[in-house]
Amino acid sequence: MPVTELNNSCLLLINLFLCFISSHFVHFITVTQTEASSWTIAVPFSVKGLLGSCVVIPCSYNYPNAKVQTFTGIWTNDGNQVIYHPTESKMLEQYRRRTKLLGDVSKSNCSLMIENLQQNDGGPFHFRIELGGYNSFSYLNKKVSISMIQLKPELKNCEPNAIDFSAHEDIKEGQPVSASCSVFHSCPTYPPAFHWSHSGEQHFQAQKLHDGQWKATSILMFRSNRTDHNKLLQCRVTYHGGKHQETSKTLKVKCKCTNSSSILKTKICAVLFDVSFSSFLTELHFHVDKKKILCAFLYCFCRKENYEDAHCNDIYTNFHVYGNVGVS
Repeated sequence: MPVTELNNSCLLLINLFLCFISSHFVHFITVTQTEASSWTIAVPFSVKGLLGSCVVIPCSYNYPNAKVQTFTGIWTNDGNQVIYHPTESKMLEQYRRRTKLLGDVSKSNCSLMIENLQQNDGGPFHFRIELGGYNSFSYLNKKVSISMIQLKPELKNCEPNAIDFSAHEDIKEGQPVSASCSVFHSCPTYPPAFHWSHSGEQHFQAQKLHDGQWKATSILMFRSNRTDHNKLLQCRVTYHGGKHQETSKTLKVKCKCTNSSSILKTKICAVLFDVSFSSFLTELHFHVDKKKILCAFLYCFCRKENYEDAHCNDIYTNFHVYGNVGVS
């Protein structure tokens, strides 16, 4: 065979071989990249947690489309020590009975709850999934840390986890009152409980924010009464684990007369007994007839048809001076 023909034959074989290798090698790279891109996870970089309470790290993951027999979700710390495993004996002792996977790990839910949060629970932590009959993967590039919050006896509004308390302090007798009490937290499994010092209709609202944060709000609705004057309207928040905080506002209630006829009667009463507001205070010290005292009291209390009168306790809080004459 001539040399030229031999060289051409060799070149043809080499080209065929290179085409074969190239096509299969490119296919291998494509499959590998596709599988790698399927191992994804969604977790916050950091979550705030209240010491002594619970915290939930929201987590969802994806894996390549494959036939999987069993799912084993695991959480580990930076030292590759296990803080959660379905088999408790494989966990660090200090995390046993304190950590729990929420939801169904076979449905891509890898959310972790830590109870009785402690100072050394800051992490960082990462999730690992073991897919029986297929593969395992540790999401080392997506770690989560926990930022600790500690309640102080008296929290100011600008401090972390302070109560957002909203209520009208100056109200009118018989007027509907709405007050709201809100806090941020990161344990939706066990949201905070609200306790009010005043009876009324209560409504609870939960709002999901971002990075594992939630906003819990309690709304109290009641109708004001003159006995509410100068009383504290208090909101107390109790977190899972027993931690609590509270805040309050002092109510100022303006009283009103029931109708115009009562105003007329009190004015007539005051005229008949020659009692005016200016003489009222003086006459009380001389123990005048209780009927005159009552009339003078009503005259003072109902001298106008609107709410421009003094607050309810302007008379009531001076019973030790004026005598408990009362009014119906």
